[in-house]
Amino acid sequence: MDLIRNFLGGGNNGEEPDAKRVKREDDDSAGAANGGANGTSTSGAGGAGGAGVEGKVDHLGQYAMREIHLRKQEEDGELVYMVIKNDGEEQNMIWLVNLKNIFSKQLPNMPKEYIVRLVMDPRHHSMICLKNNIVIGGITYRPFWRQNMGEIAFCAVSANEQVKGYGTRLMNHLKEHVKSMEPRPNDIGHQPVDHFLTYADNFAVGYFRKQGFTKEVTMREDRWAGYIKDYEGGTLMECIINRHIDYLDIPG
Repeated sequence: MDLIRNFLGGGNNGEEPDAKRVKREDDDSAGAANGGANGTSTSGAGGAGGAGVEGKVDHLGQYAMREIHLRKQEEDGELVYMVIKNDGEEQNMIWLVNLKNIFSKQLPNMPKEYIVRLVMDPRHHSMICLKNNIVIGGITYRPFWRQNMGEIAFCAVSANEQVKGYGTRLMNHLKEHVKSMEPRPNDIGHQPVDHFLTYADNFAVGYFRKQGFTKEVTMREDRWAGYIKDYEGGTLMECIINRHIDYLDIPG
């Protein structure tokens, strides 16, 4: 753990612009632009259903049944969602290492050193999904409080747990989490996150679109330019967090 902390240089909590660092530092940077690319792009697939009205009804029925099952798993304590970061707590470090391993397996073209650096950076937070106390997936993001937005860096679910709705549920829990984050007392620069931005490659666009992201970025450029890290070959996508929507009550 000390080696990881030393490698990160102590974890400065500042929010200085650092977007000119390209996320991928090799010639394959146009590949899996972020964690959504290979990790969760199929997590909400659920099957094609069939042609016509009857097929659509069957398709919707599958989603409804899956949502009921997911909620029961949460009620029974089999599934637990929480946000953690590198805060020095031993258990959180163990879970972050497990999450890092999932990202490394699901994003083979992403440099492992880069994944370690972001997941273990205290400025980045991770929404994890625990199934029977084992990490099966997560979303790593960095909040920029003064900009009212967050950047999603990685998103993945273990290979044997995909196509079960966990990827969608992870994103919905993350949206509800940032809605609950109130401004810090006496800190006028700390504002709630009301937008998510991410760079998605071709494999990830479908997943993020399903989670409410669009290619049309409505946020003023001066709020995000120079803060989020650029991807060559990636598509910039935006999701607006609506505080009047209960994202955990939306079928996956």
